[in-house]
Amino acid sequence: MAWLHLFPLSSVVAGFDIGNHWNEYAGFDCEWDKYPSADQQEMFVRHYLGEFTGKDASDVPSGDVQAVILEGNVYSLASHLLWITWALIQARWSPIDFDYLDYAVERLNECRKRMSVIQRQLNSVQTDTKENTKE
Repeated sequence: MAWLHLFPLSSVVAGFDIGNHWNEYAGFDCEWDKYPSADQQEMFVRHYLGEFTGKDASDVPSGDVQAVILEGNVYSLASHLLWITWALIQARWSPIDFDYLDYAVERLNECRKRMSVIQRQLNSVQTDTKENTKE
């Protein structure tokens, strides 16, 4: 698997690139059930980190994998906000016959839904961190 960094000449954070990549599984039809599962995310990140570090995917530490998965999911929210903003601008100025406002609302609704899922993930990480520092 070869990773193509989508914005190679910019200062985009890898987590944003990954989160945006996962969001784009849904396409313009906003089929959010196509967002990658936890297993798919793990496989993707293992290979991504393996390519980045020169290691075999199976040798990438699980802690590193989980950290990048969380980062990608957090940045997926920023990706939604970017595309919501883009859609609102397009709704005003684009001559293309597409319901940009509906697209913005679809993205906003998914962003809100994912926000609660990601908040639980962050809370879990914080709880684990607190427990590990007590030991």
